[in-house]
Amino acid sequence: VWLQDNATPLRVNARLAVANPHNVPLSRLVFALNGRLRVSEVSRHGQAAVPFQQASQLLVVDLGMAALPPGASDTLFVAYAGSIEADGFMLDRMPEATKLILRDDGPWVKGNISAWLSGEFAVLPAQCGWYPVPGAAAGYAYETPRPQNFATARLRVHTPARLSVISQGRRLSETRTASGKETVFAVVTPVPALSLNAGEYHRLARDFKDIVIELYFRDKH
Repeated sequence: VWLQDNATPLRVNARLAVANPHNVPLSRLVFALNGRLRVSEVSRHGQAAVPFQQASQLLVVDLGMAALPPGASDTLFVAYAGSIEADGFMLDRMPEATKLILRDDGPWVKGNISAWLSGEFAVLPAQCGWYPVPGAAAGYAYETPRPQNFATARLRVHTPARLSVISQGRRLSETRTASGKETVFAVVTPVPALSLNAGEYHRLARDFKDIVIELYFRDKH
């Protein structure tokens, strides 16, 4: 993951482990991905290019004759970049409502708080669709929410040197590079969602038994 202070604030090279739990082959794989993040390449095993289409908040990968058999697993590599479309945030339905939740609905009428990308901050909650998730993101009723996909992850985040990075999992390393800083996280316990935050923070940390408790704050707060 690259967080950059330019016209393309987010750039990602993702390696996705996919599995087919169904009893029929899958010739198409459907992922939810924020519509303003444009995919440049999808490949299988990191070698053969795979046809794909993007429409609204969907990424559809066409495996064609090389369908994923029942019970099989594979690895996809997806390269994408861009920014976050605010109306692609939290595409669920309110109770007894026919329309989708928009960012101005509910108690949070504070402008666009779906996500934030700038030279000073990156706030990427999982609900903004900053990484591909299996299945469609929209159309689920409030009483039958979108099924959760639990997964592990390894995040390698490149930022300017002044930014501190926060995410799930354990921070494995934080290394200065020629272009800034690289921070690596390992999420070894499956989680239903991944968020990513970066900013000019101060960090306070304390160990409590086997748990590290951290507090991040800005000097202007």
